[in-house]
Amino acid sequence: MNQRTPRVVMDEFVAYRTVGSELQTQWSGQMAHLFEPGELELSGEVKGVRFTARGPESISCESLTAWFNTQTLMGLAGESKFKRAELKRFVEVSAGGNLLLTDYAEFDADSNVLKSDKAVKLEGLNRRFEGEKGFQYEVSGDKLELFGKITGTLTLSEDKKMPQ
Repeated sequence: MNQRTPRVVMDEFVAYRTVGSELQTQWSGQMAHLFEPGELELSGEVKGVRFTARGPESISCESLTAWFNTQTLMGLAGESKFKRAELKRFVEVSAGGNLLLTDYAEFDADSNVLKSDKAVKLEGLNRRFEGEKGFQYEVSGDKLELFGKITGTLTLSEDKKMPQ
């Protein structure tokens, strides 16, 4: 068995990215392994929040592997370009009052698309939908497509809002 050894290990961590004094993103988890070239594995109650003009966007999962366009650990800690990520187990994505739930998802930074072929649930104010064959979410355009058989409920009356 060929087991890789991480170059850096962090236990119970919180990491921040700021621009000047403005907080841009925050990540936390139980364990982080940094590998070369440009690979970062986070595990155990992984949580990430990105602060945008539209409001905070968050993700959580049990395990996340991210790849960056760098060949060194210093490049990974710096301004290296994010390429892609895999999110595994109990994946939750929250943005704009919507909550997306699945067990696996992939994010591609070039296309700015989060997608999965696993069953998915979408919950929000007055709506709840499920897609049995996955989804594709175009983050830039706020466009979500559910695949396979889709079931759900959309409540049109304001007095019959779904409980939070």
